[in-house]
Amino acid sequence: MTVGRVGCTANVAVGQEATLSEDLITPSTAPKRVLVVGGGPAGLEAARLAALRGHRVVLAEASADLGGAVNIAARALRRLGIADIVRWQEREVRRLGIDVRLGTCVDRADVEQIAPDVVIVATGSSPRLDGRQYLAPGVVASGMDLKHVLSGHDALADRGRALGTHALVYDDVGHYEAIAVAESLFGTWAVRHLRNGTAELCAQAGTESVGGAGSRAAWQLAVPAAHLCTSRRGRRP
Repeated sequence: MTVGRVGCTANVAVGQEATLSEDLITPSTAPKRVLVVGGGPAGLEAARLAALRGHRVVLAEASADLGGAVNIAARALRRLGIADIVRWQEREVRRLGIDVRLGTCVDRADVEQIAPDVVIVATGSSPRLDGRQYLAPGVVASGMDLKHVLSGHDALADRGRALGTHALVYDDVGHYEAIAVAESLFGTWAVRHLRNGTAELCAQAGTESVGGAGSRAAWQLAVPAAHLCTSRRGRRP
């Protein structure tokens, strides 16, 4: 949310209804064939709005499900509701008759075959596992190719994976992901360390209920055997 006005991560029109309300959407006078590549929240919304304007839309998603990385985030404990927006978007694209193609990777030949007037690329991003660090970009961590080194996406997507009995979760960003991973691993692995590269737990989340001493106490109550280590903001741990 932008400071000083009402806003919403999922609905950009909140607080800006005078210019972005869906009531202002009018049919296009020159409907086009639109190809949207990527079925996460951005791709779903692009496809939905294009269809509302009367364009003929093909939505291609490489995986077997729509939702993108939100589906992974929703696997975290107590975060199931985060997927509500993409489930609603999926219902809408189905209702609008959009041509949804799951399990479809798009290359040049596919684009030529579909022959769209417009291509919208909304493929999102994947966790980087090259050892580059957010807080210390000049330092490259070694050992990232070892089989027991996982990204947060890996850990949440396959919570039943058994690679050992002792886990270290390193938070290089200071947001929700690391603590979600630590909570999810607890109970299947013996999580003993959450290493945080900032001065506060979830420092980038921007809310007192998540960052700071309150969340430190809450997390250690949930995982009492764990060790939490934070570092001064902006310095390497």
